[in-house]
Amino acid sequence: MRTTIAHEHHRDLSHGIGHALHEIVHTMHVWQERARARRQLAELDDHLLRDIGVDRDSLRHEIDKPFWRA
Repeated sequence: MRTTIAHEHHRDLSHGIGHALHEIVHTMHVWQERARARRQLAELDDHLLRDIGVDRDSLRHEIDKPFWRA
């Protein structure tokens, strides 16, 4: 019985660690994509910005945000 409880505890702990690692990797991917999108926005000219309905002030506000902030 004791072995079963220890095995279940180990399995639950491993699952928890695996889930946490998955969440960390996912978060890092989101941050990387956010930074990439902001770099691309920063390269748009005024004509393209008008096409998507964004002014320079709004653009500056967006691209000045740190990568971890949505």
